[in-house]
Amino acid sequence: MAQCLRYRVAGQPAVREACGFHSLTVRLGSEATFDVVRERARAAADAHPATAGLSIWHERPPAARDDPTARARVQTEAGRPLHGAARPLRAVFLEYTQGPADLVLVARRSELSGNGLRDIALLLSEGRRISPPSSLAVP
Repeated sequence: MAQCLRYRVAGQPAVREACGFHSLTVRLGSEATFDVVRERARAAADAHPATAGLSIWHERPPAARDDPTARARVQTEAGRPLHGAARPLRAVFLEYTQGPADLVLVARRSELSGNGLRDIALLLSEGRRISPPSSLAVP
């Protein structure tokens, strides 16, 4: 899971969390191409409010999957917070020059639980059905 950043707000002595997000990275099988994952996201629009209108970003780092540059890219995407009124879920498909692709999901904790994030990852990566939205929400 991504680390939270902490900062001090001028005039406020307390330290506050600046994130409120979490992330999950999934190593994809060869059958989970970008087109397949994108179609699964479209089909999942009714599965959970977080998946409605979900766009899958498609990035092609110029490196093999096990290259340090590729690993750094995964860490960057997984640690990139959601900003402002952005959707509650971001998905990035990283397709490498060699090796399996990765799917990086970043979600707002207040709108999607850890279990919900895992369920959506399984839906997008393997096509598995997910639990009803009430069980994916944060209690």
